[in-house]
Amino acid sequence: MMRTRLSLVTALLVTSLAATGCTAQVSTAEPVTLSMYHVDGEADLEPAVDWFAERVKELSAGAITIEIERGCCGERVEVEEDLVAAVAGGEADLGWVGTRVFGDLGVAELAPLTAPLLLDSYRLQEAVIADDAATQALAAVDEVGVEGIALVPGALRRPLSNTKPLMTPADWEGLTVASFHSAQNADSFRALGAEPRAVTFAERNIGLFDGSIHVLENSLGMLDSEREQILPYTTVNLALWPRISAIIGSEQTVTQLGPDGLAVLRRAAGDVAQMSDELIKLDADALASACSDGARFAEASADQLAEFRSVFAPIYERLRDGAATSELYSAITALKESVESEPALSVPIECTGEAPVEPDANSDGNEGALNGRYQGVKHTIESLRANGFTPEDADGVAGTFTLVFEDGAFELIHDWHGGERFGCTGEYSIDGDRVTVDYDPGGDCGPGGELFNSGFTVTGDQVVFTDFKSAYESDLHIFTSAPFTRLD
Repeated sequence: MMRTRLSLVTALLVTSLAATGCTAQVSTAEPVTLSMYHVDGEADLEPAVDWFAERVKELSAGAITIEIERGCCGERVEVEEDLVAAVAGGEADLGWVGTRVFGDLGVAELAPLTAPLLLDSYRLQEAVIADDAATQALAAVDEVGVEGIALVPGALRRPLSNTKPLMTPADWEGLTVASFHSAQNADSFRALGAEPRAVTFAERNIGLFDGSIHVLENSLGMLDSEREQILPYTTVNLALWPRISAIIGSEQTVTQLGPDGLAVLRRAAGDVAQMSDELIKLDADALASACSDGARFAEASADQLAEFRSVFAPIYERLRDGAATSELYSAITALKESVESEPALSVPIECTGEAPVEPDANSDGNEGALNGRYQGVKHTIESLRANGFTPEDADGVAGTFTLVFEDGAFELIHDWHGGERFGCTGEYSIDGDRVTVDYDPGGDCGPGGELFNSGFTVTGDQVVFTDFKSAYESDLHIFTSAPFTRLD
């Protein structure tokens, strides 16, 4: 919500930013802070959100600040629909939301942006966003009570699967796919013989962990976020669709921003839309990192890709012939013929083939050696920043951690500095002087899997962890910077 009267924006925008080609202006009036909702709880999965906020502040010389409110809008499957409703109702000034949501809200014009295998490169995504047809299609979102400000690019989403790479349509037969709430996406999976399942984030993590969900349509960045063991296989050149998003505003916010304020937001979004190189690099880095953690990649042949497109032909025909979708669909197909895609991701030979199988943790049956409730020292934001944590990471982990071990059952409790309590449960095993802790999905620790593997020494009422291995860099400091002390 507005942190100062938006009617001041016209007064704020008085100094020309000619060097950027945008005529925005700044005076000595109080700056404006705009709230912007986003459904993701973490910044890493969609960094363009931060790029946009930073560019707005730069272009306006500090007159406009975007305050991102992540993890908004509850936990329903329809979380993106709830975001749109929140912006329409004035609960937030702005929203950043996947364009896929508007089809389910009765606005068909943007549907071609997430047609299967249509926008399959970052260069094409950039060209389409800049096209007049996309701008005109975005204007249709006013039917649901919000104003379309700009389109912004997102990560290409690929099939991440648990048993094998999905190279042909036949490979999808009978599989259950965790699909974001979108009728068109669901139709695409049904055409392949798969069962789409719209699930909450928590239900997704549980289903992937217990094997009831076989495929996740998502980005390489998601794969690299501790999903490599659960979903080790990706068909790297099967770009299903991009996570292309719309920046939307409430009618009141857009009116009060006025033409100059909107010009700043649109210019910032346009600059982000031209950052294809950064998105390409993020994919390459995620592929390399995920490979080192056990993920394996395959490439479909040209004939196999053509087979997928043949299966999706009815969807293309519907978009081509639809009164609301034909203009944008035609523009995309024309640009697809003329825009040169970026080079394909390079997959090292060692990142192909069968995924390595993690051996089960050994146990010597001595799990009782750690029985007890142990509490660590209190970590303040200041102490964490002094040890190299970013401001965001320091805020996220500051507080006190308690570890509970009881005959193979494990619990982690985080009494956060903000007053809330977070945690997760799982199991542990002991082999000699090492403990391996696995956590279950459904809590606050992540998708499920190994939490850490470490040497340990119990002396009196204290346990010290050494040679500590975890996927999370912050855990090394939290678990090894000081002993944990028994509480009971």
